[in-house]
Amino acid sequence: MEEMGFQEYSEALNVYTYLPSRTPLPVKRQDRIRAVGTLPAPPVQLRSGPLFLFKALAGITEPQDLEPLLEELFFVCNKILSADGTPPDRPSLVKRAIRKALSGINIGLEIWSDRDLYLAQDGLKHHYLQSFFHTGYSRLVDIRSQAREIQKKVDLETGSFLDEALEGLAQDYPLLVVEIQQKRRRRFLKDSSDLERANQYLRLVE
Repeated sequence: MEEMGFQEYSEALNVYTYLPSRTPLPVKRQDRIRAVGTLPAPPVQLRSGPLFLFKALAGITEPQDLEPLLEELFFVCNKILSADGTPPDRPSLVKRAIRKALSGINIGLEIWSDRDLYLAQDGLKHHYLQSFFHTGYSRLVDIRSQAREIQKKVDLETGSFLDEALEGLAQDYPLLVVEIQQKRRRRFLKDSSDLERANQYLRLVE
């Protein structure tokens, strides 16, 4: 994977960095933004509609602001692919890693900006997408920690919705259990409303 232009594994692992709540994000240095190679598949939107991240990006029209953001997005996706050991010849897994990157960045941007679109656009210009992923991932780690603590204390009916919901949130990278056409599916948490839904599940179990 390194020979194909992906980040070196030990370096790529820092994409999963925990940031305590309200940690100031580093300010961009334009000379540090470099091209980082290409990905074996293009970024894809999540199926449920435009993310807050895309709404914010849509308002950034100056090429000198937009082009570095695209490079940063490839950079974060590249790191996740390498850190997760995603085989580059498996398009479905590559797309899944890209969805992880987009959803994590989106959560972090929503939290940082409190869903203020203008503040988010300014944040995208002055802070790194990787920092927003760190912010989103850190809140997911907090949820994972709560879920694992609750698992030690409760005994839920095996196969029940709350049992599966708790198990999903306790995964190394937390997943949200949703019901679609009477079928349960797991997916990445992608926005602040998903965080609230996850916290509701945890409160119900407690």
